[in-house]
Amino acid sequence: MKVGKGVVAGGVFSATSEVFVVVCCSLIMLVSSYVRVPFYPVPFTMQTFVVVAVSIFAGRGRALRSLLLFTLIRSPFRMTGGYILGFFAVPLIIGDGALKFSDRRLLARIFCSHLAVLAMGTAVLVCFAGSPFISGFLFFVPAEIFKGLLSFALVRAAGKFRKYVER
Repeated sequence: MKVGKGVVAGGVFSATSEVFVVVCCSLIMLVSSYVRVPFYPVPFTMQTFVVVAVSIFAGRGRALRSLLLFTLIRSPFRMTGGYILGFFAVPLIIGDGALKFSDRRLLARIFCSHLAVLAMGTAVLVCFAGSPFISGFLFFVPAEIFKGLLSFALVRAAGKFRKYVER
């Protein structure tokens, strides 16, 4: 077998770089779960923001693999387990090619993904912990709007930076 550029790019290097990206994304998700932002009425972490960013920049497949590894590292079987399970909806909602979406389409997908995380987390809290809808959902809406706008701004800034660098 002739070793050429295609074999290296499509073989070991590709698999190694894929594993590296997935591990890095999982570690970023893990670190973001410990970043607490004081907010009213409840403080929040930056996990949803990072999951959305990873889904946009890494794509659906890598984001799902990163979430699986993250879930294995940090057990979802806690009070926040529903929210972590809701993270798996984010790459499916965002989809591939998000960097090329129109502003309206990207913003809609970002907010739908945040809504999906809140809905899953609230459902688990209500079913298993008896927590009310208000404390599981409504208290987090302002924070999710903030994180959604922040992730949208990050994506658009990265796109402008990339165009600037490519000149």
